Amino acid sequence: RLSSRWTRTASPSTTSSAWYFEPPGGKKHASAEFAYPFGPHGGRLAPLGGSKYQAELVVEGDAVRVHLLDNLKRPATVDAAEVTLTFTEADGETEDYTIKAKPAQSDEQAGGGKADDGATRGSLFERVSDHVVDHVKADTITVKLMAAGVELVSEAFAYGAG
Repeated sequence: RLSSRWTRTASPSTTSSAWYFEPPGGKKHASAEFAYPFGPHGGRLAPLGGSKYQAELVVEGDAVRVHLLDNLKRPATVDAAEVTLTFTEADGETEDYTIKAKPAQSDEQAGGGKADDGATRGSLFERVSDHVVDHVKADTITVKLMAAGVELVSEAFAYGAG
């Protein structure tokens, strides 16, 4: 009799691990729900202050990306031109850096662009800066987003912790 099972395996593209459902026959299916605190892009998830949104912070080379996701880890778009990352260094000093919304290639794609009323809409925010990458790797981070006149703020977290 063949049976299925859940297996925990390290993802080859990230430092995270994930649970895979392995049905009879050996084909694996990833389950993003079991990979918390990591998101679908391999980054660190940070829930945004009791809202339905969470930020996924991703570092690739000298680029820092913030993917805005809903509570099911799907891309979510808000009327926001930027997010702010606040870094708290070991000596207690804080520094703020803004990350701008990245425009979508077409209106059908989630990721950013202009709304009908001219407001900037975004679900992907990006900044290329090795200095900001160094802060992400070394300091405690808070993510802030202003959406529809409401400031959404994450709890402080460390990028590598999880």
